[in-house]
Amino acid sequence: MKNIYLTGLFISLITVLSSCQSEEQKVAKIHNHAFTIDTHVDTPYHLLDEDFDIALAHPFVNGGSRVDFPRMKEGGLDGIFFAAFTSQRERTDENILTARMKADELIDSIYAACNKNKELAEVALSVEDGYRLEKEGKRAIYIGLENGFPIGEDISEVERYFKKGVRYITLCDTKWTLGLAIKLNGIMPMYVELRRI
Repeated sequence: MKNIYLTGLFISLITVLSSCQSEEQKVAKIHNHAFTIDTHVDTPYHLLDEDFDIALAHPFVNGGSRVDFPRMKEGGLDGIFFAAFTSQRERTDENILTARMKADELIDSIYAACNKNKELAEVALSVEDGYRLEKEGKRAIYIGLENGFPIGEDISEVERYFKKGVRYITLCDTKWTLGLAIKLNGIMPMYVELRRI
């Protein structure tokens, strides 16, 4: 009987002590259990700089990198969308081609960084990839195309970018683009078609 009483007391004590977690401990426990993701980071432009190594921790400085693989791991950031951003210009064939080449260069730099650091991160193409990489202790790198300007009016570019690993596309990024859509008497027909996909 005495053993049952002591066992019950011990279990009660453990239960009480475990519920005495601080708010910070509770938050950390939830954070560490969840799949955390940042849905927009402009880091790919840093990847074009041959002096920038995403595998090294970089101190935060204004105008400098805010993301690298070691700081992602340290902060418990499991996944991230690297934005292949292109700025908006006058809608000409030449400008669209220039934007397309820049977007492709940024996407290629993301793959190059991940391939160079396979033990730290991989390009993820699905939710399942993200969970798999989290279990492997790697960062999941998703790709977004920020500003649909490189698509131009060629809807086949959407599929091409999907095959390159792009998992979101913002169709416009600036007030200038919205103004252009209004001047064209509403949303361009191609973008209406995109919304149906």
